[in-house]
Amino acid sequence: MIRNINETQPGIAVLRIAYDAANDVGRKIFVIIDEYDHFANDLIAMGVDAIYKKQVRANGIVRDFYETLKIGTSDAVGRIFITGISPVMIDDLTSGFNIASNLTVDEHYNAMLGFTQEEVDTLIKATGVDKKLITVNIQTYYDGYKFHKDASLRAYNPTMILYFLNRIVKSGKIPEEIIDDNLKTDYGRLQRLTMNRENRETLLQIIRDDGIYSEIKTKFSIDNLADTGHFVSLLFYMGLLTIDKADRGLLWLKIPNYSIRTIYWEYLMQMIADTNREVQLNLSEWQ
Repeated sequence: MIRNINETQPGIAVLRIAYDAANDVGRKIFVIIDEYDHFANDLIAMGVDAIYKKQVRANGIVRDFYETLKIGTSDAVGRIFITGISPVMIDDLTSGFNIASNLTVDEHYNAMLGFTQEEVDTLIKATGVDKKLITVNIQTYYDGYKFHKDASLRAYNPTMILYFLNRIVKSGKIPEEIIDDNLKTDYGRLQRLTMNRENRETLLQIIRDDGIYSEIKTKFSIDNLADTGHFVSLLFYMGLLTIDKADRGLLWLKIPNYSIRTIYWEYLMQMIADTNREVQLNLSEWQ
């Protein structure tokens, strides 16, 4: 089996071997892919679009991989479940993988994408955390997410609330840093995505108004990220905006909680610092 694997595309070769094995025993394969777009988001954020396009579009290894998955659904593959941040890559795969449905914006799955208040209460009880130790408003810091305008429940960010409770379990007190350092990853990505003037102005508007009116794009290409609607949608998929309400045919997307708001503040402070440095450099040229 190992000798039959194509060295240039080992993942695709392994898939085909798995298909043959499943068909031989009359079983179906359940494919689970976590963070399918991790590499794509990093490449987009770093501005290396050419590398991204080479891998994802015609004859790219990523496109070939997903085309092979699609072919497998005709016999060996029973179901595919994919998690990720944004639908950017799915759209760029075009016909290579046009069998996917975006569950993120499906009302029925709204509560699946985070922890509800009831689930957080159950988690606190199950871990033995004394509620008296929770001296901050965890809803203000970690709650607030809604992924469909008609959904009745809002959800906590799982990473944030688990970080908070884990620190209490380990130390017997709330963490000194209420906001998880892992959020700084989103700050760095946000900084790189706002290198163009249009996105930067949109972000400043969001900071000023605590939100923005927009629709949510369910598909968009890397080529459209400079467009305001697509950029705002990407912020939604990144968890930096969430649905507040529907109004006048559009959605009011707001900053979900205090923790996420700090990411915007850090961005703004860094932008001011960078601007001040540029001014100082320009002044030094006149001295």
